[in-house]
Amino acid sequence: MPDGHIRGMSHLPFAEDAVDQSVTELVETLTEPPAGEGYDVWREAFDKGEAGVFTVPLGQLVALTEQSMSKPA
Repeated sequence: MPDGHIRGMSHLPFAEDAVDQSVTELVETLTEPPAGEGYDVWREAFDKGEAGVFTVPLGQLVALTEQSMSKPA
Protein backbone atom coordinates (compact mmCIF):
# COMPACT_ATOMS: atom_id res chain seq x y z
CA MET A 1 0.00 0.00 0.00
CA PRO A 2 1.22 3.53 -0.64
CA ASP A 3 1.35 4.35 3.09
CA GLY A 4 2.99 1.01 3.91
CA HIS A 5 -0.02 -0.48 5.68
CA ILE A 6 -2.42 -3.18 4.59
CA ARG A 7 -5.95 -2.22 5.57
CA GLY A 8 -7.57 -5.58 4.95
CA MET A 9 -7.19 -9.07 3.58
CA SER A 10 -9.63 -11.02 1.51
CA HIS A 11 -10.77 -14.54 2.28
CA LEU A 12 -8.51 -16.34 4.79
CA PRO A 13 -9.65 -19.91 5.55
CA PHE A 14 -8.58 -21.13 9.01
CA ALA A 15 -8.76 -24.53 10.65
CA GLU A 16 -11.14 -24.66 13.62
CA ASP A 17 -8.26 -25.24 16.06
CA ALA A 18 -6.45 -22.14 14.76
CA VAL A 19 -9.61 -20.08 15.25
CA ASP A 20 -10.01 -21.44 18.78
CA GLN A 21 -6.44 -20.33 19.56
CA SER A 22 -7.15 -16.86 18.13
CA VAL A 23 -10.43 -15.99 19.84
CA THR A 24 -10.41 -14.19 23.15
CA GLU A 25 -14.12 -13.31 23.17
CA LEU A 26 -16.91 -14.61 20.96
CA VAL A 27 -18.82 -11.63 19.57
CA GLU A 28 -20.96 -13.22 16.88
CA THR A 29 -21.67 -16.58 15.27
CA LEU A 30 -22.43 -16.77 11.56
CA THR A 31 -24.70 -19.53 10.35
CA GLU A 32 -23.61 -19.13 6.72
CA PRO A 33 -20.19 -18.26 5.35
CA PRO A 34 -19.92 -14.75 3.91
CA ALA A 35 -20.94 -14.64 0.25
CA GLY A 36 -18.27 -13.79 -2.22
CA GLU A 37 -16.34 -15.03 -5.19
CA GLY A 38 -13.17 -15.67 -3.17
CA TYR A 39 -14.93 -18.04 -0.80
CA ASP A 40 -16.74 -19.85 -3.59
CA VAL A 41 -13.53 -20.44 -5.57
CA TRP A 42 -11.71 -21.65 -2.44
CA ARG A 43 -14.59 -23.92 -1.37
CA GLU A 44 -14.76 -25.61 -4.76
CA ALA A 45 -10.99 -26.24 -4.71
CA PHE A 46 -11.15 -27.38 -1.06
CA ASP A 47 -13.91 -29.87 -1.82
CA LYS A 48 -11.69 -31.32 -4.58
CA GLY A 49 -8.74 -31.59 -2.17
CA GLU A 50 -6.88 -28.84 -4.03
CA ALA A 51 -6.89 -26.12 -1.36
CA GLY A 52 -6.27 -25.99 2.37
CA VAL A 53 -6.63 -23.84 5.45
CA PHE A 54 -4.28 -21.89 7.68
CA THR A 55 -3.41 -23.82 10.83
CA VAL A 56 -1.65 -21.07 12.79
CA PRO A 57 -3.46 -18.55 15.01
CA LEU A 58 -4.55 -15.34 13.28
CA GLY A 59 -2.00 -13.18 15.14
CA GLN A 60 0.83 -15.39 13.95
CA LEU A 61 -0.40 -15.24 10.34
CA VAL A 62 -0.64 -11.44 10.49
CA ALA A 63 2.90 -11.21 11.89
CA LEU A 64 4.27 -13.54 9.20
CA THR A 65 2.46 -11.57 6.49
CA GLU A 66 3.77 -8.26 7.77
CA GLN A 67 7.27 -9.69 7.97
CA SER A 68 7.24 -11.08 4.45
CA MET A 69 5.74 -7.92 2.93
CA SER A 70 8.25 -5.60 4.61
CA LYS A 71 11.23 -7.30 2.96
CA PRO A 72 12.67 -5.52 -0.07
CA ALA A 73 11.87 -7.22 -3.37
